[in-house]
Amino acid sequence: MAKPQHKNQINARFIAIEGIDGAGKTTQAKMLCDALRRDGFKAAPASVAKMRELCDCGHIPTPLSPLPSAYGGHSDRCTVKKQCKVDGERLQWNEPGDDWTLPACLIKANPNFGVSVGSDFLLSAQRNAVINPSEANRFKTKHLDIWATAKSACFSMPAFNAQADHGLTLDDFAREDCWIVLDLASKIDICSVTILFKKNIAGRDHYYFFNLYYLPEDTVDHDKANKHNYRKWVDQGLLKTTEGAELDFAVVREDVQALMPRFNVLEIVYDPWRATQLAHEFAKDGATVVEYRQIVQLMSPAMKELQAAIAAGRVHHDGNEITAWMFGNTVGKLDAKDNIFPRKEKPEYKIDGAVSVIMGIGRAMTLETEGTINDFLNKPVYA
Repeated sequence: MAKPQHKNQINARFIAIEGIDGAGKTTQAKMLCDALRRDGFKAAPASVAKMRELCDCGHIPTPLSPLPSAYGGHSDRCTVKKQCKVDGERLQWNEPGDDWTLPACLIKANPNFGVSVGSDFLLSAQRNAVINPSEANRFKTKHLDIWATAKSACFSMPAFNAQADHGLTLDDFAREDCWIVLDLASKIDICSVTILFKKNIAGRDHYYFFNLYYLPEDTVDHDKANKHNYRKWVDQGLLKTTEGAELDFAVVREDVQALMPRFNVLEIVYDPWRATQLAHEFAKDGATVVEYRQIVQLMSPAMKELQAAIAAGRVHHDGNEITAWMFGNTVGKLDAKDNIFPRKEKPEYKIDGAVSVIMGIGRAMTLETEGTINDFLNKPVYA
């Protein structure tokens, strides 16, 4: 490495050290820098993010060979690069319209695609992340520089979003069997009511669901993390508010009562936390109410069935933005016996809509196993 011969001459070089975690990359980089400094060179260890800061164009200046047009590549240097100026324009990764599941976005997000970062490796990791939701957020964070709300997402959100049918309405299911699920949680927080239908199509169970959401009016503006979304959803008619600082369960009851004549409600399913009194009121009205505790023995089978149904295209929903947000926030916690339970990483990452859907599927699976009183009367067992 020759020393600069003129005060305005710059011989900039990057030396990349790669290896698995714990292999000693940082130690070797520091030792190399010490040796270079002893020889009179200016040297300092830097992460990839730091190296991008050192470059005027925002990326590591490496001559790239022409990239296949299928990946959206160009033949000249510094094109399709993250935050890189090309012909007076600034190309940004993760703009509206960028789809992280497409190969073209790998090039936008990785300046050294195909050079120091193997294209085959990234494409394989991308395919794995699309198929396996538990890998999706890790892939986004490590390879696309995208902040994700959940480190280990339960559900494949590309598949979930692809199954949205914005033309689907409750009117399409008039008089059909359904489950109504109550997940009321705290009196000052968002709560969810799910209306779940199940159809057997070609021997496979398909689930159709709609979610209603409620929130105290005071919480809309007091929740610093979510108030902008809450206000937007209120304006869009996706989130219903009740007056005051606490949720008015009477509003929820009125809405559920209005639904019951429209469908054949098999059960009103509720979590005993906060919903017991409301469930008793529905029971007095003649409804069949079933307690469904949110414990791993009940939640895990239903959650696994929901994961499988999403992956297989057996889930159908109306594209409710709040529901998609909550499904994306849901993290799966595995125990030693491979049971899975829905959790949220932070209090502001609400998952109530996903939890109520899981509860509904759990009851649909249980009722199928148990059968109904009509099943017993039609097929009695003689001793």
